[in-house]
Amino acid sequence: MSYTTMYRVDLPDTLTELAEFRNSHGFGPAVWSAVCARFLGDGMNWLLRASEPDGGGLWSLWKDPRMPIHWRVALACTFDRVVLDGTRLAEIAGYLRQFARETAIPGNANHLVSIADELDRIDGAFGVVFHATSVSENPWVEWEDDEDGGRSITYNFATGDNHFMLMEEIDKQATEASR
Repeated sequence: MSYTTMYRVDLPDTLTELAEFRNSHGFGPAVWSAVCARFLGDGMNWLLRASEPDGGGLWSLWKDPRMPIHWRVALACTFDRVVLDGTRLAEIAGYLRQFARETAIPGNANHLVSIADELDRIDGAFGVVFHATSVSENPWVEWEDDEDGGRSITYNFATGDNHFMLMEEIDKQATEASR
């Protein structure tokens, strides 16, 4: 069974595993199904949409100001290159709990409340990231060529430009929408 791994990020490039959630369908797929059902009219068709440009409209919904903020945050948390802002983890945890209250299906895997509980325990981190499913490569580990052929290194959050800060981006969207 696949799993989702949650990491604490400390600058510049330290990842500390915080939790591992068995059955990764309790993270991304749980969110994608709920979002597709409510906003695109076809809950389980996220599987078909995933291979289309922009996931058939799914991936860009997190930028749609008509979607409630807790839905936008939950969706964006599932993205490969998102960093949950360390100074706003309690706020993000609240949004995840609210989303879970509205969407959890009894008997189906859903890790959002457990993720929120973990976020509440973190203090002083730059942020939190996820390796959403163990059946893919970890997006936070990169390959560096060297004279011995190469080695795996942790992504550098201080100098890297292949990530985005979740709440910083949500705030920018709100500012742009108010203009």
